[in-house]
Order: sequence, then structure tokens, then C-alpha cells
Amino acid sequence: MGAAARIPLLWPESWKGSEALALLAGTPINCLTTATALPVGVEPAALRNGIACEKFAWKDWGEIDWSAGPVFAIGNGFWPGSSGGRNLQEGGPTGAPWVDANGWIIQMARARMPAGGEILLNSGPPEDPLPLTTAHYILALSEAWAYGARRPVWLAPQPAAEALAGAGAGAAVWKTIVDLLGWQSARQAWMEYTPVSSLLVVSDFSGPNQFMAGEVLNLAARQHIAFTPVETRRLREASLGGKRAALYVDAQQPPAPALEWLRAFTANGGLLLAQAGTARLFAGGGNDDSSHPRFILRRFGKGRVAVSKQDYEDPWILARDAHLLMSRRWDSVRLFNAGSMLAHHAARGDGSSSVVHVLNYNCRPSANPVSLQVPGNSQRAVLHTPGMDNAPAAIVRRDGRAEIDLPAFPAYCAVELHHG
Repeated sequence: MGAAARIPLLWPESWKGSEALALLAGTPINCLTTATALPVGVEPAALRNGIACEKFAWKDWGEIDWSAGPVFAIGNGFWPGSSGGRNLQEGGPTGAPWVDANGWIIQMARARMPAGGEILLNSGPPEDPLPLTTAHYILALSEAWAYGARRPVWLAPQPAAEALAGAGAGAAVWKTIVDLLGWQSARQAWMEYTPVSSLLVVSDFSGPNQFMAGEVLNLAARQHIAFTPVETRRLREASLGGKRAALYVDAQQPPAPALEWLRAFTANGGLLLAQAGTARLFAGGGNDDSSHPRFILRRFGKGRVAVSKQDYEDPWILARDAHLLMSRRWDSVRLFNAGSMLAHHAARGDGSSSVVHVLNYNCRPSANPVSLQVPGNSQRAVLHTPGMDNAPAAIVRRDGRAEIDLPAFPAYCAVELHHG
């Protein structure tokens, strides 16, 4: 994926003239956008200062033409955060922290867009902007960046007015945002890293498959299940490299090229989960194992095919079944005492280093100790947070695992790993 070149600002309504552009001087912000129109004089002044002014056609991800580009503006994201013990969806365990997150949308977009595209992700503002703290703004911007996208910088009305006046809490929020953008720009290479996972989720992500495929990604992320989505027509040998399992979501049989790749993957030792219409194309030997409540397991070459006993119905359970049938021992990272945190592991192309982005959707430092299990070949670890860089982190061995104890942080930290 090409690094996102645009670092946009959603122009606040309280900024009435071009004098507000002084706040952007020396910052990484290079693009202005607005829901209506920029005030008179702002656009020509911005252009003179090398700042682009663009109107983006924000669309739901299911309505975007993924063959076009180079900018893909997703407008139906979530304002990220945790709703504590509230669970407003069916299919999940009551009492678990319910996180509104966007990483799965960005990962799916990366799987569908052409090489070199840029992803912009936006959402409506939170229902009540008054309780927002600096950490909420840091989380929103860090989440999109960690997964390889950009969210337009947005300020609630009061902080926007205070930032312009250069006084009050809003001025401090603005400075923190500018510092964060500079910190991210210095680590632009991380946006090019490839997500690390053992589970492939295969779908065309459109038409009758759009809801189920999207919800599988959404609910897998909420269960701390790492995955790599791939669009069916783009399935190649490279997509299957290093994967242990492939979940084929669609009810329709895959097209011939994708079918052959899945057959080769399974015959060489992989696990394929599929509905009966697709699984019948994988005639294997030996006795079927029907002991699982929702899948029949059969051998196919060196691998296995998990045949769903009925059409897929519950994406939460489907994601969990795929994870458990594959086995959790193939997880590259794992958070302990995660609470409302999510981790995203991405690696450099040559595998020599990787980064684990840890996002705290509660926007308050955890009261409990949090540890991160990392790959066993991790030789050195460095902690990064905006404002604290290059802090060596001890890798300790516990019960045969390599773990790092994370410091308390309100919104975001990164663990850079160097591998043997």
C-alpha cells in the first residue's frame, strides 16, 4: 500500500478567516476539507502556503468503487471508544467491554483497493463532545494511522475556538495533536508494514456477502483474533503464505482460480472453513469427525476441511470457531488483562522487525497490569509513545512465553520488536 500522503484537517466552523491558517504553519497538515464551504479567502491563502483544499465524496464502505482511486474516503466509520460493560449487539458475551473500533474496516479497504491508494476514514462526531479529553483525540488519530489510513483532524467547537484564541484547554489539545502528527510522520514507514496473522478471511465483501463478511471482521477484532482479509478475486499464493487457516465466508462457490489456490493450501496442510456448497468440492479420505457442534471435519491431503453443518448465521461464533479450530497457539501476539485495549501487529517486509500498536479505547490508563505476549524470536523490544521514544522494554519469559509488561498509558503505545 502506498503511504497516505494527505494529512487532512476538517476546518472548524468557528475559524472564520484565513488568519487561522497560522495554526497550521510548520505542522504536517497539508490538506483542508469541510462539510460545506471554506470561509472566503481561506482557500487561496491555503494554496499559497502549499496546503491543498479538497472536497471528499465520503461513502459507506459497501458503496465504494474499489477499482477507482487514488483516494478512498470511507465515511461510515465509528468514533472510537469503549462502552464498558454494555453490549448492544447480539452474539457476544454479556459484560465484556464493547469497543467501537475501525481497524477492521481499514484492513478490508487495504485488501480491496489497488496498490498505491490512500485511505481516509471518517465518522460522525461523538454524541456528546463535552466529555472528550486529549486522549480521545489521540486515540481517533492514532487508530487510523496504526492500520495504514488517515482520519481528518477534527476538533469539537469549544476546543476549536480555544485553539484559535491560543488559550484554554483547547490550545493544549491542539499542540498535542500537532506533536502527534509530527511523531507519526517520523514513523511513516510503519504504515507500509504488513499485518501479521495466521487466519485468512476470504470473501468478495459485496452484495449478499457484505454483511456477514464485514461482521466477521468486526467481531473477530473485538475478540482479539488477528486476521488478514483478502478479496476472493485477489487470492494468490502470496496471500496464503504463512497462514494456518482460511475462512471462506461466501455462500457461493469460489471462482476457479481462487478454488485452486484454496485446494493447494488445504492439501499442503492448511485448514479451510467453508459452507457445504463449497466444501463438497474438497473430496477427502478417511472418516469424518462430527464431534464439533457446528462443523464436520474431514481430511484433505495433509490438511483439513471444516464443513459447516448449516449456513453461517452468527458472525461472532463463526470468528471464534475459526480461531479455535485453527488453534490459538498460532497467535503472533496476545494481550493479558486487555480490558478495552486492542493490539495490531504488523511487520516489515523482510521480517527483521515488527510493530505492535496497542490502542486503549477506554482513554484512561489501566488500573491493572497489562502484558503483551510477543513472538518467541523477538530479541529486542523498544517502547514508543508520543512524547516518550526509544525506551528499552524487557522481554521476560513466563510459562514458556515471551512477554513484555506495558506501562500505563491513556490512548496509544507501540512496541517495536527486532527479530532473530
